[in-house]
Amino acid sequence: MGALTHIHEVRVQQFDGTRQMDFHPLPERRLIIHLSGEVEIGTSDGSRHVFRAGDIRLMEDVTGRGHTHVDRSPPPPSTSSSRTRMAERLVHVRTRGWVCGC
Repeated sequence: MGALTHIHEVRVQQFDGTRQMDFHPLPERRLIIHLSGEVEIGTSDGSRHVFRAGDIRLMEDVTGRGHTHVDRSPPPPSTSSSRTRMAERLVHVRTRGWVCGC
């Protein structure tokens, strides 16, 4: 991964695995690294993407309809991720992850 600048916060979170959210934009850009569990992200074009431990996604849908989020972890349901809040500009990222401009 290349150099990231303008990072505001890095947080590791764990959820109970039962989140189901309708379309919503994010309050800021986020780089999310999945640590455990499975989540399904739906985009405004109708596509759906499943993310598992080790997957990385850059979420940039801060305006418009946003994305959906459904936890898909098998029982006992639990997901965890590292969330990095970023400023408006990402200088350089090199990864095999997925970018959501939604």
